[in-house]
Amino acid sequence: FSCRASKSVYLFTSFHEPANEGLRFLYSYDAYHWKAIDHIFIKPEVGDARIMRDPSIVQGPNGTYYLVWTTGWKNDKGIGYA
Repeated sequence: FSCRASKSVYLFTSFHEPANEGLRFLYSYDAYHWKAIDHIFIKPEVGDARIMRDPSIVQGPNGTYYLVWTTGWKNDKGIGYA
């Protein structure tokens, strides 16, 4: 799956319930009106519950993008990263 934009675009990470489906993205050209991309990009395969909640992506100073998320709920305190 690839996405090319002819202009700058905002990208937002998301998940749907049930949280075991995986990483989703929304995009916007103005940061006010958002559209979901109908695709699951990463399936959660770590943690006891194998879920992905509250995904967050950031670009490091070296230009690499990093993704972290909560891998469990309630008593599981795991964190996933990619």
